[in-house]
Amino acid sequence: MNEYLLKKATPEQLAHYGRQSQRVQAIKRLMSEPPLYRPVRNFYGYILAVSFQLNNPVETEIQLFNTGRCDSFRAIINGKKQPGRGGWYHYGNVLAESMPRRIIQE
Repeated sequence: MNEYLLKKATPEQLAHYGRQSQRVQAIKRLMSEPPLYRPVRNFYGYILAVSFQLNNPVETEIQLFNTGRCDSFRAIINGKKQPGRGGWYHYGNVLAESMPRRIIQE
C-alpha cells in the first residue's frame, strides 16, 4: 500500500491490511522451511527398535534411503553404511539378528 492510501485509510482498513500482511508472511515462512519429515531428499524411513531383555537396553537404529525402486533401499544401521540394497524383509531379518535372544533362567 502506498503512503497516500495509508494516510486516507480508516483504522479498520489498516487493521485488515495488517492481518492480511501477517497471514501472507506466515504462509511464505511455512513454504520456505524444509519439511520436518524429509530432512534428506532421498530419505525414506527410520526404524528404532529397543530390547529391554537385558539389564541395559539394546537399541538398533536403521535409516532407509530410496534407490529409485519401490522394493529396495540402501541402509545405515547403527551409523554404519551397509553395502548393497535390500527390501523390508531383508532389513527385518537384520533387525531380528541384532536383538538379543530370550534369556531363560532356571
